[in-house]
Amino acid sequence: MNTKLIFFLAGLLLISFGNLWGQCVNCDPSSNASGNFSSALGHSNTSSGYASFTAGANSSAIGATSISLGLFNINTAEAYYSTTIGSYCKAMANEAIVIGHGANENNYLTNRHSYSLMMGFNSYKSTFFISTSPEEDKTGRIAIGDIPDFCTAQDVRAKFHIRSDEDEDAIMFIEPFSWEEKSWAEIKIGDKDHSVKASYDNGLEFNTAKNFIFNDGKVGIGIIEPKQKLDVNGNIILSGQQASLLFADDNSKGEWGEWGIEYQYGGLNFWKPDGSNNFGNNFLFLADSGNVGIGTKTPLAKLHIKSGINEVAVMFIEPNEWKENACAEIKIGDNEHTVKATYNNGLEFNTAKNFIFNNGSIGIGTTNINDYKLAVAGKIHAQEIKIEHPDQWSDFVFDDDYDLRSISDLETFINENNHLPEIPSAEEVNENGVNVGEMEAKLLKKVEELTLYLIEQQKVIDKQQKDISILKEKIK
Repeated sequence: MNTKLIFFLAGLLLISFGNLWGQCVNCDPSSNASGNFSSALGHSNTSSGYASFTAGANSSAIGATSISLGLFNINTAEAYYSTTIGSYCKAMANEAIVIGHGANENNYLTNRHSYSLMMGFNSYKSTFFISTSPEEDKTGRIAIGDIPDFCTAQDVRAKFHIRSDEDEDAIMFIEPFSWEEKSWAEIKIGDKDHSVKASYDNGLEFNTAKNFIFNDGKVGIGIIEPKQKLDVNGNIILSGQQASLLFADDNSKGEWGEWGIEYQYGGLNFWKPDGSNNFGNNFLFLADSGNVGIGTKTPLAKLHIKSGINEVAVMFIEPNEWKENACAEIKIGDNEHTVKATYNNGLEFNTAKNFIFNNGSIGIGTTNINDYKLAVAGKIHAQEIKIEHPDQWSDFVFDDDYDLRSISDLETFINENNHLPEIPSAEEVNENGVNVGEMEAKLLKKVEELTLYLIEQQKVIDKQQKDISILKEKIK
């Protein structure tokens, strides 16, 4: 409303109430001011309400002390203290104000709400509406758009309510003078620390001093039909010293939930927060190197398992059911190198080439390995066994300087000890066992000594046979 219109209306009001004890009617006889202390100015106007006033044409002020200014305006009987300004405006409640232009004589811009302001132009629907104040120390609400014609104060659902027309988008546009570098438009909510800000440099910013809470529905980023509470069509980056993706159930005790995933120590750490069950770090660790750690943040291989204090590091591979023909298998390198546990056969080691144990020792059926490379508590079945002890072999028996025990000394030793020299007794074997390589060398030594004895004996036999032959010639 411009300044000229305000002065015009003020002048009309002064003229109207300049003579409160009489009636003021325009010279046009078509206007009628029948109410006490009423006035009617213009053409075909009616002021029938007490102290009512009309000005313009074809308007009526029926409600007491109502004012109708313009063309084809109506203040009904129940609209006392009401005001209509414009054309095709109708007030149907006390203290109701209507400003604007209705559609036509069949579609008035109508205000049915006491103590309220309605504005609209070229339509029977309100464009701007101010509701009544609920109490004398309170303020009303403002509505813009297609608020229902028969609405109540509750239909204006907030301090500022915007409702679009049918087939129209409800848009509120806040625009800076120019959209350029370092410019922005902002809505502050609650206080200065809570706002939604559109900036030319950064895009849309949400600012709060506390939390962002989405009570219901789903949130989509880069997608218009989110399928979950948060649906992101694109990448997500979490950064910072405590940037974690946290998981919790309904019964979570701690503020951090039950599980966390964070990037630190050069990898992705799956951890249990303080207050959760089994608090700790590195339950699973995916290192930048591509190695995977379970219980460690420094995995040294593609899969590295490390137990906790007083725990056993166990990896359990289990078939669906442990029954006949069931198996669990680890393939190493290719399909031909496996470690396989079968219900029927037990543990199988399979390879297309060799089994090589570079260090350590092996115990089969026993943990009492001592310093042996292979300790077996039971029988061994083999087609061939090769033992290499070149430093202990017994060919030195055939050396010229070898001191061969005499037969008489050997007989004496056997009579006294009941076993061969350098060969352990039965009691020693029962107590200490037998070193196969060493025993083979000792037995070979005895065989070689026996061979020497046989050679000596054969020499004696040959000499005796020669002597017998000579004696036989002499006898002839």
